[in-house]
Amino acid sequence: MMTRRHLLLTIATVAALGLAASVAAQDDKPQIKVGVLPFVDATGTGGVEAGPALSRLVQAEIVHSTELLGRVLSLESGRPEDVDVEKAAQLGKDAHVDIVLLGTVLEATSEESSKSGWTPSIGGQSVGGNVRRAKGKVTLQGDLIDTASGKRLASLRVKGEESDTHVGASVYTGLGSIGTDSNGWLNSPVGKAMSKAVVDLVKRMNVEAAKVKPAS
Repeated sequence: MMTRRHLLLTIATVAALGLAASVAAQDDKPQIKVGVLPFVDATGTGGVEAGPALSRLVQAEIVHSTELLGRVLSLESGRPEDVDVEKAAQLGKDAHVDIVLLGTVLEATSEESSKSGWTPSIGGQSVGGNVRRAKGKVTLQGDLIDTASGKRLASLRVKGEESDTHVGASVYTGLGSIGTDSNGWLNSPVGKAMSKAVVDLVKRMNVEAAKVKPAS
């Protein structure tokens, strides 16, 4: 007759084997591949590098916060705004990805107000300056294309906002020089708002990607 101790050991062993099998199954599960095309700048405030720079920003967030495989896709010819659902699906098939992200920047602005004044006295001295308050706003749209079916899986719209105060500092008012001065731009209110919007976009995209069956 099985003793209580023997029974508990048997249960523990079976549970451990089941957990190991589950982990192994997860490791063998194919990852969903996402191709990110250069973003369309509907604001008209960015340069030629804005679209590719934003696609790299999204790809980095995919790698950082999801188990999806993110890949930046480039266009050999044509402009990002010329890519429709059918062409995106074909580009995805050629790149062997399961989903293609068609991204559009609908809004990227910074509202600014300024006030001249003096900083608090330090050591008996005060310094004059121009205090600028800026609020960055970003709206992104991400259309997810299922390459297998060639159809739009979802259309996501996200927003990001960030407020900041600068003393005598320059403030980016749009996409500006994200491609040539990404560090400075990302530290601005509109850049921080963009980062928030990208995080939200990738989070929602990750949910939608679970509906897609990876090719292999």
